[in-house]
Amino acid sequence: MKKFLSALLLLPLCFAAACGEPESSPTQKPQKEETEMLYQIEDVVKEDLIWDTKSIFATTPAINSATTPSNVAPSDNIELFKFSSAPYADKDTTWVLAAIGVPQTEMPKDGYPAVVLAHGGGGTVNFDWIKHWTNRGYVAMAYDVFGHELDANGNRIDNPESGPKETGVGSCLDSVDDPTQSWIYHAVYNAMLSNNILRARKDVDKNRIVMTGSSWGGHVTCATAGVDKRFAAFAPLNGCGYVYNDTTWLKDGTFGGNKERWAELYDPSTYLPYATKPMLFVSGVDDEWFSAYNRTQSAALVKGKTFFAQRTKLNHAQWTHADEIDAFFRHVLYKENSMTLIGDILLQDGVATLQYENQLFTKVNFVYTTSTDADSHQWVWESETISPVNGEYSYKIPEGATAYFFETVLSNTFAQSTAITIVDSNAQYQ
Repeated sequence: MKKFLSALLLLPLCFAAACGEPESSPTQKPQKEETEMLYQIEDVVKEDLIWDTKSIFATTPAINSATTPSNVAPSDNIELFKFSSAPYADKDTTWVLAAIGVPQTEMPKDGYPAVVLAHGGGGTVNFDWIKHWTNRGYVAMAYDVFGHELDANGNRIDNPESGPKETGVGSCLDSVDDPTQSWIYHAVYNAMLSNNILRARKDVDKNRIVMTGSSWGGHVTCATAGVDKRFAAFAPLNGCGYVYNDTTWLKDGTFGGNKERWAELYDPSTYLPYATKPMLFVSGVDDEWFSAYNRTQSAALVKGKTFFAQRTKLNHAQWTHADEIDAFFRHVLYKENSMTLIGDILLQDGVATLQYENQLFTKVNFVYTTSTDADSHQWVWESETISPVNGEYSYKIPEGATAYFFETVLSNTFAQSTAITIVDSNAQYQ
């Protein structure tokens, strides 16, 4: 059975003619025209990684079959399995639950693009998320990041063969003594192995593999961005770095009793300065789990091209309402005009002006806060819709503003933004 499933993973799970028509989608099936992708810059590599990337990149994980739950129909074109991974505690090998879905559309000449999906706290492999991406023309692989598996009915249960279990606080309770025993070590390690599995498939274009993650999965995505440059682009949803300086996690975390060393080993802020591939940071601006300030500071570390979707109306981990992620990937992978190109805010005499090209939006909001609380989770944001004057969107910055940005809205599931400007760049928030 093991050999059979391994062979299956190297081929499309079914032929288009046998699978019927996919659900309709306005963004379905990216069209491939050119090999070169956008925003390629010189790579910068961190030398003292806790991961042996040379060895990991060369690893072919073993594959064990897993029973696909009853809530997954054969027509969904999804296969569930476990792959072998890094040692943990007294286990020489751990086994990670994962699933791969394949589009039902005709395979492009060079293979489908592919996406790795990393879920957040309280989750596991999500079949609806996989189908969301296969309907858009991607081979989609989701892997469990918190030590779970599924029973025959699709209920989440403990995986006795896994690495670190869910604590609710990522790696915030992990010791600094042995990084290989930390949750973030295994979560990023398994993202790299997921990349390996996809790259080995004959139906995947290995140059067009991307990653997105939600909540703690977004945190993992940020760390992976500075480690595995084989991915073509990254889109963290909510999660970011500087969790050791975020009031949400400070109340529960121990940070190994050595916060400085913990940050050096485990926080994405250590790895984001080496992120050279394009990144899209997506979140509700008032997200209760990862603060706007720490997300802004995280994005500022990235060497590669950054895009933002800081939203006035987006719930935590609401990937169903974040269509800008798909538009971003299509823009980077296929040079599609699917994103407005937003530049830095032009500031003159206290007036902020939006800089942009390729207008897709139908509404512009100027979003700001006058809150001065050191905890940016407590900031109250105000939004004003503005009209263009001679094609320009400008707004006089309110007196006492602490932070501000422009939000460009296309629909209730698609909005881009500028980066958030912190008025006092020397101020320290959380």
